[in-house]
Amino acid sequence: MVAYLKKLTAFNKVNVFILDDSIVTRNRSKSVELLAKVYDHVFYRYQKGFTMLTLGWSDGYSFLPVDFTMLSLSTESNCLIKVSTTIDKKTTGYKRRKETILKKPDIAIKLIQNAVTQGISAQYILMDT
Repeated sequence: MVAYLKKLTAFNKVNVFILDDSIVTRNRSKSVELLAKVYDHVFYRYQKGFTMLTLGWSDGYSFLPVDFTMLSLSTESNCLIKVSTTIDKKTTGYKRRKETILKKPDIAIKLIQNAVTQGISAQYILMDT
C-alpha cells in the first residue's frame, strides 16, 4: 500500500513515520498474563491494562498503520499477573511476551527497523513526548 500511495503523491512530498502510544484498558480482567497498572494521562489515574505502541506511515494525506506492539511494564511492582513458567522458550508466544516488558524507546527502534527492512521509508519520525 505504501508503494501504491507513493505513486499517487508528488515526488517532493515528505513522508513520515508516526509513533503513538495508547492505553488499552482491561479493568474487568483478573487473570490476563502481564496485566499491569499503567498510568493513563487522559484520566490522571492508574488503569489495569496495556500500552499499545503503534508505528504508522503518512504522506500528509493518508495514514497507514505499519506495525504495533502491546507493552506491559518492565517494573515488577506494577505488573499484576506474571508470565507463565510452563511456556516453551522457543515459541513465538514466548518471544512476544519477552518483547512486552522492554522499554518504549527500544521497541520504537525495533518497529522502525522492521519497517525499513520491509522497504518502507520516511524522512522524519513524529511522536509526542
